[in-house]
Amino acid sequence: MVVELFRFGILWTQGSHCIEVMDEALAILQETVDINAVPLATKREYTLKDGVPTIACLEILEDIALAALGDEAHVRRYVLWYTSTEGCVC
Repeated sequence: MVVELFRFGILWTQGSHCIEVMDEALAILQETVDINAVPLATKREYTLKDGVPTIACLEILEDIALAALGDEAHVRRYVLWYTSTEGCVC
Protein backbone atom coordinates (compact mmCIF):
# COMPACT_ATOMS: atom_id res chain seq x y z
CA MET A 1 0.00 0.00 0.00
CA VAL A 2 2.78 2.46 0.88
CA VAL A 3 4.57 1.74 -2.38
CA GLU A 4 1.42 2.42 -4.40
CA LEU A 5 0.84 5.69 -2.52
CA PHE A 6 4.42 6.77 -3.13
CA ARG A 7 4.08 6.00 -6.84
CA PHE A 8 0.82 7.94 -6.98
CA GLY A 9 2.57 10.94 -5.42
CA ILE A 10 5.36 10.76 -7.97
CA LEU A 11 2.98 10.50 -10.91
CA TRP A 12 0.64 13.18 -9.58
CA THR A 13 3.29 15.90 -9.42
CA GLN A 14 5.85 14.59 -11.87
CA GLY A 15 9.10 16.48 -11.79
CA SER A 16 8.47 18.53 -8.67
CA HIS A 17 8.40 16.52 -5.43
CA CYS A 18 9.91 13.50 -7.11
CA ILE A 19 13.23 15.25 -7.65
CA GLU A 20 13.37 16.41 -4.02
CA VAL A 21 13.32 12.84 -2.72
CA MET A 22 15.11 11.22 -5.64
CA ASP A 23 18.39 10.35 -3.92
CA GLU A 24 16.80 8.79 -0.85
CA ALA A 25 14.08 7.03 -2.82
CA LEU A 26 16.48 5.51 -5.33
CA ALA A 27 18.61 3.94 -2.61
CA ILE A 28 15.61 2.43 -0.80
CA LEU A 29 14.01 1.22 -4.01
CA GLN A 30 17.22 -0.42 -5.20
CA GLU A 31 17.68 -2.23 -1.87
CA THR A 32 14.10 -3.47 -2.06
CA VAL A 33 14.51 -4.72 -5.62
CA ASP A 34 17.78 -6.44 -4.71
CA ILE A 35 16.00 -8.63 -2.14
CA ASN A 36 14.57 -10.67 -5.03
CA ALA A 37 16.64 -9.61 -8.02
CA VAL A 38 20.12 -10.58 -6.81
CA PRO A 39 19.25 -14.12 -5.70
CA LEU A 40 17.13 -14.60 -8.82
CA ALA A 41 20.09 -13.65 -11.02
CA THR A 42 22.55 -15.90 -9.19
CA LYS A 43 20.49 -19.06 -8.57
CA ARG A 44 18.78 -21.34 -11.03
CA GLU A 45 15.83 -22.00 -8.79
CA TYR A 46 14.68 -19.21 -6.54
CA THR A 47 11.27 -18.51 -5.09
CA LEU A 48 10.41 -14.83 -4.89
CA LYS A 49 9.84 -13.60 -1.36
CA ASP A 50 6.23 -12.70 -0.67
CA GLY A 51 5.45 -9.16 0.31
CA VAL A 52 8.41 -7.60 -1.53
CA PRO A 53 6.99 -5.25 -4.19
CA THR A 54 9.79 -5.82 -6.71
CA ILE A 55 7.80 -4.94 -9.84
CA ALA A 56 6.24 -1.87 -8.20
CA CYS A 57 9.70 -0.64 -7.15
CA LEU A 58 11.02 -1.11 -10.68
CA GLU A 59 8.07 0.89 -12.00
CA ILE A 60 8.85 3.69 -9.54
CA LEU A 61 12.50 3.69 -10.64
CA GLU A 62 11.27 4.16 -14.20
CA ASP A 63 8.84 6.90 -13.13
CA ILE A 64 11.64 8.79 -11.37
CA ALA A 65 13.88 8.47 -14.43
CA LEU A 66 11.13 9.83 -16.66
CA ALA A 67 10.40 12.69 -14.25
CA ALA A 68 14.08 13.65 -14.32
CA LEU A 69 14.02 14.13 -18.09
CA GLY A 70 12.79 17.71 -17.76
CA ASP A 71 16.14 19.03 -16.49
CA GLU A 72 19.67 18.04 -17.50
CA ALA A 73 20.95 18.39 -13.92
CA HIS A 74 18.34 15.90 -12.70
CA VAL A 75 19.23 13.46 -15.48
CA ARG A 76 22.89 13.69 -14.46
CA ARG A 77 21.98 12.99 -10.81
CA TYR A 78 20.00 9.92 -11.86
CA VAL A 79 22.79 8.65 -14.13
CA LEU A 80 25.40 9.21 -11.40
CA TRP A 81 23.29 7.22 -8.97
CA TYR A 82 22.70 4.46 -11.51
CA THR A 83 26.35 4.08 -12.46
CA SER A 84 27.37 4.01 -8.80
CA THR A 85 25.19 0.98 -7.97
CA GLU A 86 26.76 -2.45 -7.85
CA GLY A 87 24.33 -3.87 -10.37
CA CYS A 88 25.20 -1.46 -13.15
CA VAL A 89 26.85 -3.02 -16.19
CA CYS A 90 27.53 0.28 -17.90
